[in-house]
Parts: sequence; C-alpha cells; structure tokens
Amino acid sequence: MAESDTSDPPATKRRFDTLILVAMLALFSLLLASAPVQWPLEDFAEYWAAGRLNAAGRNPYDPAAMLREQEQIGWRQPGPVMMYNPPWTLALAMPLGALEFQIARSIWLRTQILITLWCASRLWILYGGAPRYLTRVLGLALLWTPTPIALRMGRSAQSSCWGWLDSSGGGPVATMSQRGSSLP
Repeated sequence: MAESDTSDPPATKRRFDTLILVAMLALFSLLLASAPVQWPLEDFAEYWAAGRLNAAGRNPYDPAAMLREQEQIGWRQPGPVMMYNPPWTLALAMPLGALEFQIARSIWLRTQILITLWCASRLWILYGGAPRYLTRVLGLALLWTPTPIALRMGRSAQSSCWGWLDSSGGGPVATMSQRGSSLP
C-alpha cells in the first residue's frame, strides 16, 4: 500500500502559487480598470463622499453635504448614505475621496480582496492549517457567501477581520509590538 504524501509543498511550489495569485489579481485589476463598470452606490459611496468632504475641510457628518457629493456620482435617493464610522476611519477614506469615484472604487475592491486573502491565510495558519491547502482556502474565502456581498457593496467588513487578527497577535501592529517596535 503506497503512502500518501502528507508533506508540505516545497518553497518553490508555494512561491509559484503566490505568483499565480498575484498575477490573477493584477489581471483582474487591469480588466476592472478598463471596463465601464457601473458600481452599486451603496456602502462605498458613503466612505468616498465622507473622505472627499473631510479632505476639503468640510464636515463629513453633514447629511446635506454628503447628499450633494453622492448625487454627483448618481445617487437618486432622497437622503444620503451616512458614514457612522468613527472619525479615525476618515484617515482611510480621505485618499480615496481625493480620486474620481470609479478609480477609487476599483482601488478599494482590490484592497478588499487583498485584505480578505491575507486574513484568510493568517487565520488558516493561526489555527494550524496545513500550508499545502492554503491555495484552496484562499479560493474558498473568496467564494464564501458574505465575501462577494461585501465586495459588491464596498463594505469595510474585511478591516474587522484585520483588527481581530491584530489583537490576537497575527497582525502587523501586534507583530511590531511584540518586537518592541512602534507605528510611525
């Protein structure tokens, strides 16, 4: 009876898988940037408008100002989608608000995908998953029902996973703290 190979794949195989994943994301990003995508005006519209207002020195929590910004990108509802996130979130929203909506939304989608994949890989490793299955896990993370919904709406849900991982010792801030480093 032949033994099954339970060893982890060689480093070159993992690097190749990583290269394929990065290439797929880059191709997806290029296609997305060149396609005339009509983005849904849901959650991301609130981050973009709030970031735009704050970067211009205006109040990102003013409903009338938020509505004016959102109407410029096609919002047709009588009231705006308000950003109820804490003020520090504006540090992430302002750079996106400085860009045109379509470009900012494309960048945000890529960022969401990368955060999702990073969180899935960190959780897999944190809970002792075998590295040889990591590519499958990343695929499943993208197909898990809440993921496409959050990606479509432009939600910031992935940052919650990042924060949880960070507090559990798997994230960049916790790693820096363990080394005695600090954030700039």
